[in-house]
Formats: sequence, C-alpha cells, structure tokens
Amino acid sequence: DGNKKDDLQNELDEIERRQLEEEERLKLQRGGYSDPIVAARLKPLTEEEEDEVDELMSAHRDEVIAAKFNQTITAAHIGCLRQGQWLNDEVMNFYFNMIMDRSKTKFEGGKNDTLRCWCFNTFFLEKLTKGYTSYNYPAVRRWTKAKKMERLAGVSSIFECDLCFIPCHVSEMHWTCGVIDIKNKRLEYFDSMSSSRNG
Repeated sequence: DGNKKDDLQNELDEIERRQLEEEERLKLQRGGYSDPIVAARLKPLTEEEEDEVDELMSAHRDEVIAAKFNQTITAAHIGCLRQGQWLNDEVMNFYFNMIMDRSKTKFEGGKNDTLRCWCFNTFFLEKLTKGYTSYNYPAVRRWTKAKKMERLAGVSSIFECDLCFIPCHVSEMHWTCGVIDIKNKRLEYFDSMSSSRNG
C-alpha cells in the first residue's frame, strides 16, 4: 500500500513538474517575465550565439566542449540542457566552478565591488546530511580548507565570502539552490517550481 502511494505521489509530482515547465516555456516565448529582475537580466541570444548553441548541441557525444576545474565536459554532458532533460552533476558543478572563477578573477583584477562567492558541489548536502537523514559534519569538514578555498575562490575562509551557494537535489528529481548571504546575514532558497521568489 505504501509503495502504491509513493508511486502515485511520484507520478503526480512529475505531472505537476511538466505543467510548470510548460507554463515557463510559454511565458518565455511570450517574453513575459513576472519578476522585473529576471526580465532585466535575460535577453535573447543573438543569431551567432544561437548558431554556436546549435553546433555544440549537435556535436558528437564524445567531443570535449570544455575542460577546466579538473573537469571535462563533453557533448553528452550538455545534452541535459535540452528542454525536458534532467540536469546532471557534471554540468551543475562546472557551472558553480565558473561562478567562483569569475568572482575570483574580477576581484583579483581590481573590481573590489565584486561579490565573493563560494559554491559547494552537488554532493555536499547529501554528504553533510547522510542522504538527507541526519547531520554529519565530519564528512565535509575538509571541504572548506583554506588552501582549497584560496585556489578556487581567492579567499581563505568561508566567512570572507559574500555568498555561499548550496545546490539541493530534491528527491533526486529537481534541483534547487540554497544561498547563504553572509554579507547581508540572510538565508535564501531558490526553487524554479515554487510560486514565490525565494521558495
């Protein structure tokens, strides 16, 4: 009985997820963004950018698209960026590394108003919580060692950061993001399937 209820709930969740994705797709097609911040930041790709995306998405699955941060991203990895596909850890972790790298590069280049960012990888929360069942700090204690933080983000302590990103894989079906806004002493939670802006 319990398994049937779980299966039914999973099916309902999947239907709801698809409906929300379709609503977002239609909203994007109409150019209607309810959030003015999103509207200001999103702009359509140029024709050249569209051509580049098409080329990358049609590359042979083993073709290397990017290699940095001790990661290699292939065309097979970025296939998850197609509509209706599940995001994978490789792309998520690469993107979070890009955020840290951009923050570090801008700050070291003299842009002192740049937000200093630290991004945990997609395995952090699961390790910290033993699969979301309890608390296990020793499993992640070394993930913020000074040398690692200096190399990746240009800071020696997490408390030197303005923002700390924590990807959350909800029910292994949907990615959300927790943000510790150290600078403003706030916790934020972003979920694209939520009707409100911060979860």
